[in-house]
Amino acid sequence: MQNFHKLSVLLLLLIALGCSSGDDSNDSNDSNDSGDSIDSIEGLTYTAVEISIDTPVDLNGDGVFSLNILDEVDCYIAALSFNQEKVYPPNWYGLRIWVDNMESDPAQNFGCGSISGNLPIWLEHEDYVEILSSDTMRQDSNASEISPYPYRGYFSNNKNTITFNFDHSMLGTFREDSSFIITESGDIVRYEGNVKMVYEKL
Repeated sequence: MQNFHKLSVLLLLLIALGCSSGDDSNDSNDSNDSGDSIDSIEGLTYTAVEISIDTPVDLNGDGVFSLNILDEVDCYIAALSFNQEKVYPPNWYGLRIWVDNMESDPAQNFGCGSISGNLPIWLEHEDYVEILSSDTMRQDSNASEISPYPYRGYFSNNKNTITFNFDHSMLGTFREDSSFIITESGDIVRYEGNVKMVYEKL
């Protein structure tokens, strides 16, 4: 009887240890959760949090040069709302950088505004979203035969962030003197770097 009692106690200890080990495993899995995972961006809205260029500029005249344009000026960039297969692409909002009075008293300037145009469609892939214009779509019976439009945003952070990368042609939509910047050393140069736009889910 005494041996049976000892065996019962041992079994209870083993069961308790097994339950404790299982609880630790669950806690570990919870700690590795990096946030909400998004299966599809359909119905979601993303807002611009960064418009970065490769060379720092001082757009507000405070003497501080920044890579992120949104740190310099309060620029309205419409949100990306992925609804009903229609969305405006990022650079339809007329981003422009130029220098006023380049010959006498140069001053850095910047503008952004909405540009009218056809509403494109968007196609969601595993790692990125493509925004396509109806003007660039081939009239083929095969839906996969669509000419790619140059707006491809890559997902990160479980699709909570979308990043678009463009070349310098995104700056200077209308003006012949656009895309000029004043560097930290005071030189006036034409900007020929890249532009990055980062959107985060609202």
